[in-house]
Amino acid sequence: MNLKESVVRLGRNIEAFAAALSYSDQEDIEARVRKLEIDGQSQMKRLLALTDQVQALSDGMNNADGWRA
Repeated sequence: MNLKESVVRLGRNIEAFAAALSYSDQEDIEARVRKLEIDGQSQMKRLLALTDQVQALSDGMNNADGWRA
């Protein structure tokens, strides 16, 4: 291992150590909760869009012009 690789590795180790020192359980949990809330809202939007599509298809099937027997 040459000097440059050693310095890069040392730099990474220092960054990891600094991140470990500044780690906060509360901030981590809050960030995870925010992400889950955003994901839940995204899922709800997709579900509502699918519901609208299903309703439109249902309306088309119930419409006399849309039904082909």
